[in-house]
Amino acid sequence: MVCQRQPLCGLRPFGHWRTQTFIAGLRCHGLTAPWIVDAPLNSRIFETWIDTQLAPTLSPGDVVILDNVGFHKSEKAEQLVRATDAWLLFLPPHSPDLNPHRNGVLKAQGALTKASRQKLRCDNPCARRYHRSLLCH
Repeated sequence: MVCQRQPLCGLRPFGHWRTQTFIAGLRCHGLTAPWIVDAPLNSRIFETWIDTQLAPTLSPGDVVILDNVGFHKSEKAEQLVRATDAWLLFLPPHSPDLNPHRNGVLKAQGALTKASRQKLRCDNPCARRYHRSLLCH
């Protein structure tokens, strides 16, 4: 069989493959302050999210639990949270079992992966042969 180069059709988020970050707060009753950023997360973006999205949803006495990634330890972010009379609590280093949002993230990633595979079209037999990990119709 002679394989000709043909594009492999599939879904791409927002039409590109750049990094996108979804950030949200997790409460007992669900997500709060969801936000999608078309860039990897850093201190400036995190502080903007706290200021514009999370802080307006906080009530006095709320606890914001964070892991130990460097930009979570921003002084500005701490000031923004404390200005709402909420407070910060950092998880111990390397504590995936205490990080409840991780399970939610894994479930969401699994659902998105499953949905994208179901909609993927593999018309090219060469693509099917070399991309066995993809679910092809």
